[in-house]
Amino acid sequence: MIAQLSLLQTLLLSALSVAREREQGTFDQTLVTPLRPLEIMIGKALPPMFIGLVQSTIVLAVTRFWFQVLSMARSRCYMQD
Repeated sequence: MIAQLSLLQTLLLSALSVAREREQGTFDQTLVTPLRPLEIMIGKALPPMFIGLVQSTIVLAVTRFWFQVLSMARSRCYMQD
């Protein structure tokens, strides 16, 4: 679930960034640069992906250490004993 939320946030931020540049007319200027369109899109997608990764890490750390929730693998080991 955490991964899905982070993926959704990443996709939305990337899409909104491209849409905002198209509205402002600056996206055409970036397409004129010597970069390929794929490189431009990767550059637009990396910052939101990093934000999603940091957010997921924080949520998992709070879940594990503050609320002391064990991972599914560990809970199965305890159930077998």
